[in-house]
Amino acid sequence: MLALLGWFRLSGNDEPCEECVLKHLGRARELFLESENGYPVHAWYALANMSLAEDELGSSWPELKNSLRIVRKSATADVLAGVLNVMMVNKIIEHHMKDLLGLDVLPPSLESTNKDTGTPAEGENS
Repeated sequence: MLALLGWFRLSGNDEPCEECVLKHLGRARELFLESENGYPVHAWYALANMSLAEDELGSSWPELKNSLRIVRKSATADVLAGVLNVMMVNKIIEHHMKDLLGLDVLPPSLESTNKDTGTPAEGENS
């Protein structure tokens, strides 16, 4: 089934899906946080979701697609070296989500929060 989905994307259907991009970037953000909280393998799942977000951009947003690719490649090198700065990567992802949505700030439902307390994550303004 996955091979068919890959073929569909490669067969010329280059229609971007903004909702899918947001879904994959949001999931990547959450997985990066989980990688810091005792599940280091989740960093790889997060990188995979970033790659899927790039794919969903198609050719409609080449600058955003290239920017995400640069961040993903840098984060991959950091994961391999064991020096990933999750907060920095998540801030970049949030910036791209705001760009895609055309917003100055993310709605409260999309802001990073500390899952244990529901408060803004460390280093973020409330």
